[in-house]
Amino acid sequence: MNDTSSTNPMNDATRPRRGLGGGAILVGLCAFLAACDRAEEVESAAETASPPVRQQAAPLPGALYHTELTFVGREEQPSLLHLRFDNRTDSVSIVTRYRGWFGGAEWSEILDHADSLRLRLDSRGSIGSWNSRTGQRESLHLAELQDDSGAESGLLLARQSARRVDEPPDDERGQYFLVSDTAGNGLLIMRDSTSPDAPVTAWTWFDETETEWSDVLILALAPPEDSPGRWSFEFPEAGLLGELRGVPPTLVDASGDGPGLDVFRVYAALVLGGQSWTMSGIGVQERAP
Repeated sequence: MNDTSSTNPMNDATRPRRGLGGGAILVGLCAFLAACDRAEEVESAAETASPPVRQQAAPLPGALYHTELTFVGREEQPSLLHLRFDNRTDSVSIVTRYRGWFGGAEWSEILDHADSLRLRLDSRGSIGSWNSRTGQRESLHLAELQDDSGAESGLLLARQSARRVDEPPDDERGQYFLVSDTAGNGLLIMRDSTSPDAPVTAWTWFDETETEWSDVLILALAPPEDSPGRWSFEFPEAGLLGELRGVPPTLVDASGDGPGLDVFRVYAALVLGGQSWTMSGIGVQERAP
């Protein structure tokens, strides 16, 4: 891998970012809606002198369907987008809750219980898909984010999960980092818990080749003041070393009855085969919905 950045995003200097624009912006994203089967009432086919007896269907247990989309652009200071679609169903209704944030100099809320967004996010091809240890369906895509000021290519992480509402969610706090560089290379590191011995899985997208890594080490380090966190990581099999540093501001969302989450920008310094380069992107820490 070659050095893909002429500047070091680990310092505090950043160039001006493109804005979201001021008009109405359309997103072509379909919300993930779950269908709930309804049991039909049945009548006795036999004719009798008395009125037919109707069988009442037993109520179905409620379910929560969750879809999460995270985009990281490939500019030196990439656009960041984090979207969440929750659909709670029971025998008679579907209750939706949609949220979304755009990461620029500050985090801006762009969606709050609406059927469409103020941006357009298009998938441009699948890189890979897998099932997580907890059964979530997850996939990584090439994507393009468009607004009134133009378009930006990048990487899109999609995650889907479902559970019965009478089953409590996992108390563990999951964590993942998605970073990219200006050449379009990407790195994804995920773990279901922030405990030191939690299993870590990772995916790299280097030179248009996707590779999954299971033997990955990540260690929390003492962060700088006001930083949401700092971590070192190692891919022993690949000989890749690196460090992630979160920078403020941190989006903290604990609205409603959801589990809450922290979202922040991260910078990554990587070393492989004596060569070093930088990436930047997003860090997400959350409990399962």
